[in-house]
Amino acid sequence: MIAADRIDTVWKSHSSDLIGYAVALCGDHSIAQDVVQESFLRLMKCQISDSTLLQDEVVRPWLFKVVRNLVVDQHRRGNKIVATGTVGDFVKPIDNKEDNDFDIRVLNRITLEKILGSLSFEHRRILEVIVIGGASLADASSLLGLPLGTVKSRLFYALKSARSLFAEVGRDA
Repeated sequence: MIAADRIDTVWKSHSSDLIGYAVALCGDHSIAQDVVQESFLRLMKCQISDSTLLQDEVVRPWLFKVVRNLVVDQHRRGNKIVATGTVGDFVKPIDNKEDNDFDIRVLNRITLEKILGSLSFEHRRILEVIVIGGASLADASSLLGLPLGTVKSRLFYALKSARSLFAEVGRDA
C-alpha cells in the first residue's frame, strides 16, 4: 500500500477520535478540526523520513501527541484554550448520530471546568464532594473535618457563586 493510501486509511480510522480529543482539549470544534488537519499534514511530512511512522502501533499515539502539542502551542500563543480531559476520557468511536450528544457532553464539561476553576478552593471542594461525589452533608462534614453548619454554609455560598458564574458563562457562549 502506498503512503497516500495508508494516510487515507489512517484518517478514516482515527480522525473522529482525534477531533474529539482536540475538542476536549481546546473546547472549540473549528479549532479542533484545524489542529487535526495540521497533525495529518505533519504526518505526511514526517512519514517521508520515517517509514515506520505509518505502522498501526506507532501512528495513533504519534498523532495524539501531535494534537496535544499543537493545542499547547496555541495556548502558549495566547489563544483561549481550556484543557478538559485526557485521552482516555474522550477517545471513543463516534457515530454521526452521537455527534450532538458528544458535543453537548464536551461543552458541559468545559462549562463545569470554567465554573469550578473560578471558585475558591473551599467552595470547589464542597461542590466536588457533595454535588459531584454525591456525599450527604453529614458524610461531607466527616470527610472534610468541618462542622455540619460550616458545610451547609459553604455549600449554600458555593452554589450561589456557581449559579452566578453559570449565568456569566452562558452569556459568553
